[in-house]
Amino acid sequence: MDGNTDLAFALPATLDLLCAESLCRELRTKILSGESILLDGRTVDRVSTPCVQILAATLKSAQSRGLSFRLEAPSMALTESFADLGLSELFADSGA
Repeated sequence: MDGNTDLAFALPATLDLLCAESLCRELRTKILSGESILLDGRTVDRVSTPCVQILAATLKSAQSRGLSFRLEAPSMALTESFADLGLSELFADSGA
């Protein structure tokens, strides 16, 4: 993916435990099919730790497979969640 936000997967406004399974399934499918990951995080206003863990695992999985992972326009909620969980540095190179 070349940064074209038209191709970005828009994260839902609420990334909570209720959406964790579907988020994991969607991102796993992309990774297993060899797709680079481009996420749009601008509308996220609530984030649960399990969803941050899914994003972190997806980032690491993409890196290990040589795939691109980019998080475009992370919301304040995402940025604060990364900081609260000590993951800011992990996401720093991904656009977050």
